[in-house]
Amino acid sequence: MSLGDLFRISEFKNTIQRSKLEIIQLQETIDDMKKQEDIKLSLQQMKPVKLEKLINTKEKALDELDEQIDSANEKRINVLSEIKKQSDTLNEIKADISDLSPDLEMSSYGLYQPQYDFSNSLGYKSELQEIRDQQKVSH
Repeated sequence: MSLGDLFRISEFKNTIQRSKLEIIQLQETIDDMKKQEDIKLSLQQMKPVKLEKLINTKEKALDELDEQIDSANEKRINVLSEIKKQSDTLNEIKADISDLSPDLEMSSYGLYQPQYDFSNSLGYKSELQEIRDQQKVSH
């Protein structure tokens, strides 16, 4: 060491002191940055939790839609069954109408299909008289 260096000792001490302060400030900055990095990391770690919640929400929505589809299918089956029943009834009525159609056509011309085996109107008249007499006796 030279004699000139002895006079600069206070200057060196000041430089060392400033460097120590600068090191402390840098260390604090590093600590702050680590904390921020930890916060960022924890936020990134939270994303899977949010995603899991979103997935659960979507799965619940899908389950509800599945239930609605099942319900709609059941209603559809019931409606189809009812349509089948009504269609069968309609076909029966159409068959009955087609059976009666010739009779209606004949009756429009004044003709009818005889239901009794009487050869003339006197047979009808005498049978009606007997029925009336029986009704009088029973009342």
